[in-house]
Amino acid sequence: MLMDRISVKRWLMFGLFFVFDGIIAVRTSMPFFSFLFWLFASMVALSACLTFIMWHSLRISIRREHSLKVDEGDVLEVVSEVENTSALPVLNIMIEDRLSCAPQGQKMQYSSVDYLPAGYPVSIRYSFVCGQRGRYEIGPCNVLIFDLLGLLFLKKNIPAASVVYVYPRTFTID
Repeated sequence: MLMDRISVKRWLMFGLFFVFDGIIAVRTSMPFFSFLFWLFASMVALSACLTFIMWHSLRISIRREHSLKVDEGDVLEVVSEVENTSALPVLNIMIEDRLSCAPQGQKMQYSSVDYLPAGYPVSIRYSFVCGQRGRYEIGPCNVLIFDLLGLLFLKKNIPAASVVYVYPRTFTID
């Protein structure tokens, strides 16, 4: 997954910087490097604690609006309304939505929301072509909560699923 590789690279770079800063702080008598070491350590700890608190207090409801019946080859437009029902605002989230009837490259739809206040909904729109007929499910959703530094993310599954029926295209026979 792309998210895991980016997160590993960030952790690796931050870890190397943190280790070298700690070595310099121990080896030299300059208080600046010691200050940087403890500043970065406290920033990572505080960011991880805030992300953990947001993950535990996360109460998100997702409602989708779309047509239930679509002809084969038509564009299906989906409007998802994401609402934070908890008392705390949520920062830096990404919503992954599974679309089983979408073409191969569009089966996962990603939407990022920087700030989701408590009690206010945010609308997310996306559309795709339904290429094959059948009964398909849209969802469930995954919500990825990122920390403020972008080093850590936690995933939560939101069981919001809906159904769409793709019928064969009709045409007149001459």
